[in-house]
Amino acid sequence: MPHSMRDSGFMPANYLDPASPFTAQLGTNYVPGDGEILDIRRLVQPDSIWARELVRMDEQIQEMEISLGQLRERRDALKGNIDAHKALVSPMRLAPDDILREIFIACLPSATNALMDPREAPLLFGRICRHWRDIALSTPMLWASIHVPLTPRAGMDISVTTGVLQRWLKLSDGCPLAISLYSHDVYDSSLYDPHHIVSMVLDVSSRLRRLSLRGPFDIFLPLLSLGPDSLPCLRRLELSDSSHPDTQLFKDHPEAMNIIQLPSLTGISMLSAGMDCDLLSLRWSQLTSLTLFQQNYTSPEEPASGHLDCNKALEILRRCPNLRRCSLTITELDLNHCALSSNSVHISLPFLESLTLAGDFLLSSWIPKLSLPELSYLCIGDMRNDGFRYGTITSPNIVVRINSGFLTSSALFDILNSFPLTHFELTCDNYFDDAELSDTRIIMDDAFLERLCPPHNMCPLLTHLIVSNPSSNFSGSAAMDFVRARMGMDIRLQCFEVHYYGEAVDTNIPDIQSFVAYGLRLEFKNLSRNKSWGFNPGLGAYDAVARYLQF
Repeated sequence: MPHSMRDSGFMPANYLDPASPFTAQLGTNYVPGDGEILDIRRLVQPDSIWARELVRMDEQIQEMEISLGQLRERRDALKGNIDAHKALVSPMRLAPDDILREIFIACLPSATNALMDPREAPLLFGRICRHWRDIALSTPMLWASIHVPLTPRAGMDISVTTGVLQRWLKLSDGCPLAISLYSHDVYDSSLYDPHHIVSMVLDVSSRLRRLSLRGPFDIFLPLLSLGPDSLPCLRRLELSDSSHPDTQLFKDHPEAMNIIQLPSLTGISMLSAGMDCDLLSLRWSQLTSLTLFQQNYTSPEEPASGHLDCNKALEILRRCPNLRRCSLTITELDLNHCALSSNSVHISLPFLESLTLAGDFLLSSWIPKLSLPELSYLCIGDMRNDGFRYGTITSPNIVVRINSGFLTSSALFDILNSFPLTHFELTCDNYFDDAELSDTRIIMDDAFLERLCPPHNMCPLLTHLIVSNPSSNFSGSAAMDFVRARMGMDIRLQCFEVHYYGEAVDTNIPDIQSFVAYGLRLEFKNLSRNKSWGFNPGLGAYDAVARYLQF
């Protein structure tokens, strides 16, 4: 290389001394001889041309990095100055306090009561700036709900929890309250006594609007025993008992009936293993929201006493004409005769928007003489996937979610013909293996899809279809014909999702892809491909290694 190029401080990245005899051997598995090793070492020794040029490059890089670092510092300082000036005229700085209060309230969690978490509203607003903290502390509505975990597993000392709750309730300043208390199944009162927290809630009972109690009910008996004078505003109540299934709350503690008989109560949710439906004495006609879920720790053949069977479920529906949301867990012993399907008395629920029926039963037909003019969400059976959730679909859409293990094919077609549904989800869990009923099971085949297409035109308003059924055996061609037929109707298909086992379905067809480009969501998820390799080569190996290393 010419001397002038080295003096300029520049050398090409692929520079090699032309005098090197090893250019052809570089990057190969060539093994040099003893004399060649000495020659190679002379080429790379510290005073060689390559070594000196490497030092020069390192020095230049260091100088450039120092210059770049200084430039970045100047740039960061300038940007910080610009951002600080922009902050002076930011919309949030100029927003009136009343607007900020409304924004703060809108940031409160909607699925739960507010948490004792500094990373979430409302505590988060106290960590932004002094002005926001002052606004938050002077807005009682921000502190009108709270969730209190009464267990050491939450990671907070009881004294800290007590102090936070006391301050929280004071900041609520007379607002109606929504409080949820959660206690672990078993607690050691010598380490963590929740009764002091319960007594603090008792002190503000006159302001309670919503109350949720989850845990052993003996902890909450002082609250459950309160009457209308102490709970004049309570409208929503959730009871979730984690006591032993042999515990009968209302039988063992009749005074606990006080809270479920309040004249102000319009919504109640009860989840309990020991709930005796025969003992429930609610003001049924005033309820707008009802959830009854009885955990069955035995079996459908030997349910817990006071279980909710189909006849009792029908009687409850008759007694609750003002319901808007209802969820019932039913245990029916005689699968060959489901009282729901043989109802003979007219039941009118003119306001009911959401109905969920789960548990252990088998519908042979849709419930006769049941009038549901405002229904927008129907769920039958236990649904274990996300699917369509009530509250996520806007009116006038009607959502139907069905687990095929809970009804026969005739019952399914009754439902599909009874409601102008727009969203339909069908999943499969065959809980009952009755050979006599096998011929009536729902079969997802080509004939089923054909009934959803012209000229049959069943479900003409259907826009979304989800099928999660391992026993689905319709062909790929029938599925594509279904898509074409529905896309040619006045109301087009928007979503077709299938979870199945079997051969892959080819959707890479020009006209089908044109529908996808138009906006159709099309997904065929082959569940068999997602199954992990069953063999675990490391099972037990790590324990064996650990034992070996100890000796």
